[in-house]
Amino acid sequence: MPIYKIIIPVIALIFVLRWIFLWLKWKKTWREIIFWTFFWWFFWFLWAYPQSIEIFAQITWIQDSVKAFFLLIIMILFFIILHMFMKIEKLDRDLTKIIRKFSIEDSEKNK
Repeated sequence: MPIYKIIIPVIALIFVLRWIFLWLKWKKTWREIIFWTFFWWFFWFLWAYPQSIEIFAQITWIQDSVKAFFLLIIMILFFIILHMFMKIEKLDRDLTKIIRKFSIEDSEKNK
């Protein structure tokens, strides 16, 4: 068995366990745990079974598996960027709530 088929699952397992540990410390939500668990196991699956890209190429009617691989990577990157934008918007809403709270408290003190 090639060494990369052992190293990639170990790395994926380490990252999944890290996210679960952060969830147990209430630093991450269960949605983030599910997202990153699927991401790392999907990454491991593509790495361990590269012939699965051929199946993806046949499903999407792409003739070349390299093009299918790049399409898959672009889809994953798009999903990660979308996830980051959602996090930024949540941070923006949280910051707005905090600023409103402090401004209301400050205006009440100045009366």
